[in-house]
Parts: sequence; structure tokens; C-alpha cells
Amino acid sequence: MDREDYEEIKQEIEKILTRYKVSSSEQWDNMDGWEACEVYESLKAGVVEVFNLDDDEMGEALEEVLESMSGRN
Repeated sequence: MDREDYEEIKQEIEKILTRYKVSSSEQWDNMDGWEACEVYESLKAGVVEVFNLDDDEMGEALEEVLESMSGRN
């Protein structure tokens, strides 16, 4: 994955998290089961499948986005 794709991936992750009002790692970790499933499915359809990411790539990008969002709060 090149740098340009990585920035686009992070932007898409942030859009989805913002739609679900997730703006920190703490909120991510404390989501209830149904909400977590809904966010996961959105991330899968909007990021993982579109950019053909494996679990490690998605996890790395998600962690970076959550850290960035947490720093803004």
C-alpha cells in the first residue's frame, strides 16, 4: 500500500468513526455489542473491501486514526 492510499484509507476510517460518534480509543473499546458490530461492518465494507486490506493493515490504520482523534479531544 502506497502513502497516498494510506492517507485515503485513514480519511475513510475517520469518516466512518465520526459518523458513529467514535472519537477516541476509549470510546472504541467501550462500544456495546450491537454498535461495535455496526461500526465493524461499515469499516469492512467501506475500507477493508475497497482497499483490499488484510487484518494487520486495517488494525494499524485504525489504531493510528484513533490515536490521532484522541489527541484532538
